[in-house]
Amino acid sequence: MSRIAVGIAASVLGLSAPLWGQVVTVGRMSEEVVRMRLKLEGYRNVKSLQKRGDKIIAKSTRDGRSLKLEINLVSGEIKVVP
Repeated sequence: MSRIAVGIAASVLGLSAPLWGQVVTVGRMSEEVVRMRLKLEGYRNVKSLQKRGDKIIAKSTRDGRSLKLEINLVSGEIKVVP
């Protein structure tokens, strides 16, 4: 992965910018980045990703509970939905 791709992924995941330069987030998160972000936030067994406009609906587990999640691909916001 290139330094730019690593920097963008770090920015999308809310991590601090790499030492080699400023990071700029461009566009929407990919499915791969969504999966990485959920894993970092403590969600496990992520499956059934369905795109709906600028959002992805996913099923996952966290702290032993089954959850349905809505992830905003632009802002990165994760919501638990009924």
